[in-house]
Amino acid sequence: MAFDHRNQRFTPAELNHLGLVGLGLIHELGNPLSAMHLSLDLLIEQLESGDELDGETLLSRLNKERIRLHQTTQLLHRFRRLLAHKPPVLAPIKLNDVVAGLLDELRVTLRQFGVIEIHNKIPGPIHFKTDGVWLKQILSCLLINSAQATRTDGEGSWVKIDCSQERGWVHIRVSDNGGGLEQPMQLGQTTKADGLGIGLALVDRLVTELSGTLVLENSDSGLVAWVRLPVDPGDDA
Repeated sequence: MAFDHRNQRFTPAELNHLGLVGLGLIHELGNPLSAMHLSLDLLIEQLESGDELDGETLLSRLNKERIRLHQTTQLLHRFRRLLAHKPPVLAPIKLNDVVAGLLDELRVTLRQFGVIEIHNKIPGPIHFKTDGVWLKQILSCLLINSAQATRTDGEGSWVKIDCSQERGWVHIRVSDNGGGLEQPMQLGQTTKADGLGIGLALVDRLVTELSGTLVLENSDSGLVAWVRLPVDPGDDA
């Protein structure tokens, strides 16, 4: 008997999953694609104007975009796995290197949002098993959200990320001195006038995929996001 796809119906939960993954894909791929486009446009403009670029500089800039394209392709692959309900790709990582590399990548972006101070506090080496692509996306989203919520006058604006490891769990705290949320435990809210709250909703979903928990709360300064992830997702920690 021929398969009639017209008789198939998505459940509300499946539609919610499709919607979140689709919006998340749009939300998270926009920034790297725009950055690559801008960088390559600038490079072409320099070459067309006759600016002299030595081979080493040109190769370095092209390699930077190649790496960014590779990372974007990895992210797209992860979204396809998420859409198909496939588990995360777990591998040992060093959290210190992930955070340091991410802050280096985002430093210019965070400054553009008016962040004056970026604090990174990790008392010692933290090694654990997780999906490095999803972890980087979680931290990137939280840091950019914090930067967008900080004071617009740029005076004293800061974003902090603190990490620790205890009793089989890795604890990551991202905080800022922005306005916080009116109802911090209600994911989907946003502090931006044109925001949809997709970022935090997606972060919550990805943290859950990694067998962790996300807690949002207001502090005297702004919003605090607590992420807790297992050192080894295979353990009953």
